[in-house]
Amino acid sequence: MRIFVWGMPGAGKTTVGKQLAELLHLPFSDLDQLIQLKSGRTPAEWIVMEGEEVFRMEEKSMLLEWKPENGVLACGGGTPCFYNQYNIMNQQGITFWLHPSLNLIRKNLSSSKEYRPLLNASQEQHLAYLLGQREQHYAQARFTLAWEVETSPKVLAQRMITDLQNAGLWLPSR
Repeated sequence: MRIFVWGMPGAGKTTVGKQLAELLHLPFSDLDQLIQLKSGRTPAEWIVMEGEEVFRMEEKSMLLEWKPENGVLACGGGTPCFYNQYNIMNQQGITFWLHPSLNLIRKNLSSSKEYRPLLNASQEQHLAYLLGQREQHYAQARFTLAWEVETSPKVLAQRMITDLQNAGLWLPSR
């Protein structure tokens, strides 16, 4: 089973994805980390040095290289929004959109030390704009996991597993 987790920056894709992989006993990967391991540059460095378009091509290349039979992949915030990559992921596995409220995203981003050149923390109104731009792509996920109040990554991962079970895509081992 291949699971792709996407959503806005600060949605918890990596944290929740790791928890989901642990609960399902699957390997976990983070697309941004894979890009950095391969190229020696963080996504932020790619964007600053080469521009977003060049970074998005590198991101697509790395997405296409991720070929485990089973695993959970936390995607970058823009991954499903370029080059019809949401279609690629939907064809190759199961997709989840992590969709917390904008207030929770703001809170997560305010405590993050990660530099995000496409999302300046001083431009909080930009979050709503960015979500508006990306929402139609995010909504292509097979499952949407929305929440309004702080919820633990384990609870969110368990909700994802319940979605998989209800759809007949995963049965707990006995």
